[in-house]
Amino acid sequence: MAFAQVRTGNRPLSIDKQIYNRRELCTDSDSSNSSLQQKFDTKGEQEVFALLLSELQPIALEVKDVSGGCGSMYSIRVRSEKFNSLTTVKQHMLVNQILKERIPQWHGLQLVTEKVKK
Repeated sequence: MAFAQVRTGNRPLSIDKQIYNRRELCTDSDSSNSSLQQKFDTKGEQEVFALLLSELQPIALEVKDVSGGCGSMYSIRVRSEKFNSLTTVKQHMLVNQILKERIPQWHGLQLVTEKVKK
């Protein structure tokens, strides 16, 4: 995993470049280019993954606990045909609606959503 160093005052802050690298998720895709996460580091990752998988039927989905394993912050990347007719804001609203029972317990959420290009 690649990291960038950013200075905030006197302390460096590591930022995961993969979170901001949308090119992977933006490429043209079809169902044969499916990219669903296979390994989970925490039970929380697996539960969030299962919720999104059942509601969105995505062709690409990755859920990472970026809080060091305590379940207070997640990075989610998802590509689904259900997003095709929605703006980015509406895509995020849909994901937030699906996760509405969990989000209040979290400190933060990093979310990347993408339409399936035909």
